[in-house]
Order: sequence, then C-alpha cells, then structure tokens
Amino acid sequence: MRAIADRIRAQEPALTVGLAYLELTAPTFPEAVATMIASGVDAIDIAPLFLGQGGHLKRDVTALLDAARIAHPDVRIDALPAPGESPKALDAIAAWLIQRQ
Repeated sequence: MRAIADRIRAQEPALTVGLAYLELTAPTFPEAVATMIASGVDAIDIAPLFLGQGGHLKRDVTALLDAARIAHPDVRIDALPAPGESPKALDAIAAWLIQRQ
C-alpha cells in the first residue's frame, strides 16, 4: 500500500495522498480522514485497494464512509470502485501472471 501511495505522490505531487487500514495497522480510516481534513483538504476520494466487492467493501468501508460523512459534513467524501473491477487492472494482473511463468 505504501509503494502505491509513493508512486502516486511521485507522479502527481499536487495530490494529497493518505493511507488507512481496516485492521491491524495504523492509521485507521477515521484517523486518516481526520489527518487529511486537518491538512486542509475539502474533498476526499477513497480508493479501496481490494480486488472486488467483498465483505469489507460492502459492510466495513460503507459503515466507515457513512460515519466519516456524518463527522465531517462540510467535506465531500466519496469512494472509488475496487480496482479489481477495472479492465485495466485485470489486464495488468493477467499480464503479470503470464510473465511469471
């Protein structure tokens, strides 16, 4: 996750990029949202790094988004689709698997 964030920062230095984790690792989702808002952002696009719409996205992330929107009503907080649902991501994974053989 950190490597992806570092790549985004390197390619788009004007973007504010934060990381959040659902369990076992800090920062938590609410902590990361609060940090970003404290830095002055007024819109947050959450990029859930999952391959598809599993339980975490359907339950956990949805609940966290709802709570963040209530806690920060003046900030637009949206979620992008899971990257595993993108044809480009699927093509990249398939190409990586083919090259690994």
